[in-house]
Amino acid sequence: MKLSELFKKAGEPRLSRDFKSLAELNKSNDDLKAQIEGGKIPSIRNASYSVHGYAWGDLEKLGFAHKEQEPAGGGLVSERWAYTGPNPIKLLTKHGIAKDGKMTHETREVIMKKGDATDWVEVDYT
Repeated sequence: MKLSELFKKAGEPRLSRDFKSLAELNKSNDDLKAQIEGGKIPSIRNASYSVHGYAWGDLEKLGFAHKEQEPAGGGLVSERWAYTGPNPIKLLTKHGIAKDGKMTHETREVIMKKGDATDWVEVDYT
C-alpha cells in the first residue's frame, strides 16, 4: 500500500511526495545514516521537513539531532536545532533577498559538526 493511501484512509491530506511503500521511506533514512556514518557529507535542509531532500526531522529520527526550545513570552518560543551526529553535514539555508523591487533567493551552505547548533529563531505558537 502506498503511503498516500494510508493517509487518505486516515483522512489526512495527501503527501506531495509519493513513496512506493513504508519500506522505501525507511530506506531513505537508512541511506542518510549510512552517508553520515560513512564520512560522506550529506546536504540537510534547514527545516523540520522537506519533500526536496533530507531535513532536521530526518536527523532527529536517527538520533543525530534534537530541537532545543526556550519560552520567549506571550506564546513565542525560541527554538534551534542541535546536531549530534558522528560526522559533519552540510546545512542548506534558503534566504530571500529584496533588491530593486525584486525578490531573489539564494541558498547558503554551512558545514556543521557534532555539537554545532543553528541560530535561535522565535516561533509563534498562539
